[in-house]
Order: sequence, then C-alpha cells, then structure tokens
Amino acid sequence: MTSRGPCLALLIAAAAALTACTAAPGAAPTPTPTAESPVAATEAPDTTTEPAGSGADAIVIGPLGIEVLDAGGGSLFAATYHDTLDDVVAGLETVLGAAPVEGTDPGNIERAPYDIYTWDGLRLGADPAPDVTFDVRATGDATGGVEVRTPEGVTIGTDTGTVRRTYPDTYESYPEFDIARGPAVVVDETLDPPRTFSVFVLLNAPATVVTRIAAPADSHGV
Repeated sequence: MTSRGPCLALLIAAAAALTACTAAPGAAPTPTPTAESPVAATEAPDTTTEPAGSGADAIVIGPLGIEVLDAGGGSLFAATYHDTLDDVVAGLETVLGAAPVEGTDPGNIERAPYDIYTWDGLRLGADPAPDVTFDVRATGDATGGVEVRTPEGVTIGTDTGTVRRTYPDTYESYPEFDIARGPAVVVDETLDPPRTFSVFVLLNAPATVVTRIAAPADSHGV
C-alpha cells in the first residue's frame, strides 16, 4: 500500500499551508509498529467519589500514541494511533469529563474530508488508513485547562529558545515558520531508510513560541 504520510518536505509544505488555513497534517498507513507501543489504558478515576475528568492534569502527545496523566504522573488513559477511534474518543471523554465537539475537516490535496473531534485546543482527526486510525494535533489546552505537551515537555507557548535546546538536531527555520521534530521511533525496519514516527512542532511567524503540536509525523512520503 502506498504511504500517504508526510515526509519532511511534505511536513514543511503543510506547515506553510497552515499559516493560511487549518488543514491537519496527514497520517499514513504503515505496517504494524515494531517499536513498543504505549501501555494499555489503565483504570480511570473513581467517578463515584469525584467527577469524571477531575484527575486529568496533562495530555502527552507521543510518536506512537497519546496518554492522559494525573498530577502525580500516573496514567489515566493511553491509546496508540492504531486503536479504534470510537474507543479513543470515549476514553478521552471519560477522563476529561466532557464530550468533544464533532465536525468535519474539508481535507486537502492529499486527504479527503474526514471527521474531527475537538476538546478546545485538542483535536483528533479520523484517518481512513487500514492501521492508523487517527492523528492528533494541539493548538492550546484541552477542555478544563488540561495542558497538552510532548514527552520532552514542550507545550503550546514554549519559546523558540527552549525548543531549539530540546530538539537541536531537527530544528529548522523558514521565512514564515520554524519547525522541529521530536525523537523518531522506528515502525518499519524493512524499508531503507527505516520508516519512523515522530512528533511535529510548529512555530508560526513570528516564530517566537510553539503554536501547534501534531503526530504522528511519518518519515516516508508518497
């Protein structure tokens, strides 16, 4: 199957387009990851003693999936980009204590219109690929003020100096935006070079702070 995921060149083109529209970065069908995926969902907070979602403190967008943490760093919910989208939406609704706003993204030249699920600054986009069921992007905190960040601690609003120090090998500057990618995780060793997933960080002009975090960013393009 031909991959639809963005290589770095397509990610750069997509980032440029994002300065004028809101199209989400594409996700690609890939073979089953060979790297270890995030742990399965763990027990959610006891809703008999406190409201659903009251324990969520941060949402981590990683190269292989997302995870919701409590204030102590414990896992409330985790999912990979291969999990059933309905289950992921239901899990986030439980831990965030709010249903998403549902809608449709018009898509772009590489992607047909698709369903989206939004909790304020957090958005999931359905993907028609056989094994990558959704992608995720953040432009701010999720519902309830829950912070969204990368595994390295980069959030929306992180300054460019911190991003450069965090991702020194992948930080790139362009006239209208800066971009960086988090550590890549190999998902298919049979390709040359191996296919990897990573987290994409965008700083729109003036590129002083992070304006978008998205994943999975696929190293292989069309």
